[in-house]
Amino acid sequence: MSTVGSAGEGGQQVLDVPPHYFPGACFVCKATPPAGGSLSRCANCRMIKYCSKEHQKMDWPVHKTICKKLRNDDGSSVLADGAGIIDSAAWLRHRASPDAGTAPDARPRAATAREGDALLPARVRGCTPSKDADRHERWCEQLRLALACDRYEALNGLADPPILPDVDETFQDLPEDIVSMLSSQILAEKESVPEGAYVDPVLIAFLTERLSFPLTVLYALLKAPGERPVGERESLTVHVVGAQMLVECLGIIKWEYLVHRLPRLRAIRLVFVGPELFRGCGDDMAGAVEDSGATRCADCSRRQRSVVHELRPVTYHEYCRGQHWTRPDAVVAFNSGIHEFAERDEDTWRESLPFLVRHERVPLILTAYTRTELRKDLEELEKAVPSLNVLLPAAKNPFGSTKPVRDMCREDDCDVFFLNQFVTVLEGDGTGDASPCR
Repeated sequence: MSTVGSAGEGGQQVLDVPPHYFPGACFVCKATPPAGGSLSRCANCRMIKYCSKEHQKMDWPVHKTICKKLRNDDGSSVLADGAGIIDSAAWLRHRASPDAGTAPDARPRAATAREGDALLPARVRGCTPSKDADRHERWCEQLRLALACDRYEALNGLADPPILPDVDETFQDLPEDIVSMLSSQILAEKESVPEGAYVDPVLIAFLTERLSFPLTVLYALLKAPGERPVGERESLTVHVVGAQMLVECLGIIKWEYLVHRLPRLRAIRLVFVGPELFRGCGDDMAGAVEDSGATRCADCSRRQRSVVHELRPVTYHEYCRGQHWTRPDAVVAFNSGIHEFAERDEDTWRESLPFLVRHERVPLILTAYTRTELRKDLEELEKAVPSLNVLLPAAKNPFGSTKPVRDMCREDDCDVFFLNQFVTVLEGDGTGDASPCR
């Protein structure tokens, strides 16, 4: 990927990305129509658009599973009766109803992730006058960036931005936010930077999506250092709870960015724990991945720093009661959606919640996509653990991702959300402290 100027087409891409639906863009490549032009629409469902016959043919093997269910016997769209809905909540209820996207003679079923992406998001009318023009003006820039990011991955596969290689020789306080931090580091790598040069916003979006995870941990530990200031630590163990390989472990070398910010650190152990850890990856990857040097940069290898990634596909309370448990210096749950599990028949969080804050002076870091989600997660945690100390009140996270994702629910009246957008740091009162934790 390009670092300065417009987004480039370089960089090794190895994973395909599920397509996202934009009403005004080709479903395959996310191309928008030229001035005065238009995209072709699927003649049957009249919902999905393409820039060419080639892309329509390419998408048909998957699209056909939903296409025929979007058309009534008289040829009209199943969703047409929602055409007059303006209120986003009403639109979501309409599209999420059992009959939406289901032909009259078909048995209702849950939509797949691909189908839901097309069926559920509130409509985006584009940059034209409309009854919702004021709202669209608020979110236009973020929606354009979301489309640009999706277009890049539609053409190149999963973005794999290079992790910045600079290593701090002395401990530095964090700057104001993640964008200013990464932009200054990117520009500093250039031998010469022309006046007016800028950092490609698509690159910044992808970089912040990756580095938000280690930087949020560093930010939280600076605000709530636990037993010892993080800048003075020579070793660090972090439990990442509710982890998934394709989220917290994706581009796992990103965690070395945390090591690069802590000059005194000699060893770090990252324990990724969660029953859905290998969802979509197969189950043959379990176990501790001892540091072999394969995931370390040249500088970390030269300094003989130890980097251990440990993968445990179990619930957190099972891990804490098992033989592989190690005492953490911090526990973190990224975008966990604890409150959503409380509504399920099988709540995999309930029994684990007390273990998150089991140790005195071991901070628990919680992040969420929205302020409302974080509030609901805290409510569930407080039910399980009434005596919590708040070290960092829930607030906007300056080191959250800046890559926008369209929010089908428009929670908190927002058209987009971001990974790790809100953060809080807590700790228990030590009454449940035990070592070992079983």
